[in-house]
Amino acid sequence: MRSGELRHRVAFYQRQQTPDEGGGVATSYVLHKEVWASLTPLSSSRIASMRQSGLQATHRLVMRYDQSITSEMVAEFEGRRFRIEGMQNTDERDVELVLTLVELGRDTTENL
Repeated sequence: MRSGELRHRVAFYQRQQTPDEGGGVATSYVLHKEVWASLTPLSSSRIASMRQSGLQATHRLVMRYDQSITSEMVAEFEGRRFRIEGMQNTDERDVELVLTLVELGRDTTENL
């Protein structure tokens, strides 16, 4: 991975649940971290083959390895939100993290 390829600023949000006044739980998303990454859409043939496997991925994100990023988080790039569907620590070397993402749409909490 070359640093020049990491040209997208991606934010990761952690889900936070707090009790509300009505006795229920209010869910909000709190900024966890912003990182430089490479975000690319998958080709239509790749999307089709992944759907045959039961996966819905639409994008691939490559970033420096960071153990604090989890599949429970939501990624955001330029107002577009993504659910993390898969994570791979390339060669188990703790250098590069590759995420498969599903685009949820624009910055709307109802998609989360």
